[in-house]
Amino acid sequence: MMTRTVACTHRPSRDSNRTEVLRDEDCQSPKPSPVQACNRFDCPPMWETRDWGQCSQSCGGGFQRRQVLCKQRLADGSILELPDTFCPSKGPANQQPCAKQECPPQWVTTDWSQCSVTCGNGIQRLQAVCRRQGEERGHVIVDPDNCSLMARPTKIRPCSLRLCESKRPSVWLYF
Repeated sequence: MMTRTVACTHRPSRDSNRTEVLRDEDCQSPKPSPVQACNRFDCPPMWETRDWGQCSQSCGGGFQRRQVLCKQRLADGSILELPDTFCPSKGPANQQPCAKQECPPQWVTTDWSQCSVTCGNGIQRLQAVCRRQGEERGHVIVDPDNCSLMARPTKIRPCSLRLCESKRPSVWLYF
């Protein structure tokens, strides 16, 4: 847009080079616009990026994504969204790594142990393993001492197996 100053003026006589500035109300309406359009061509399509989203993990290496759109500003000031093929071939990245710092080790519960007895009523313990999440390899088991500052999960539940056989020998009874 180009701007210009618009003022109501009056020349005292035809021969005079001098002009006098009057009030806007003294001139005919409508007042000419002080703004004039320029560069009346559509802009080339360009990439527009939105803000990065949240990281997929808080530690141990994650990814965050953002929206990348192909847009074009038209001569009338409106914006047109276009397919990606209309924009320059190498667009801005739509994902990047984040939360690269190593995760602290933590206790992870796995399977229940076998029943503490081979017959009758016993207990099972929920087994826990100290793990640290790696950046690329997923979960990696580490030395349980690294988790010593945190309370190891302790869970038990009752288990019941077949009835125990009597230790007394069987004897025949006669009636």
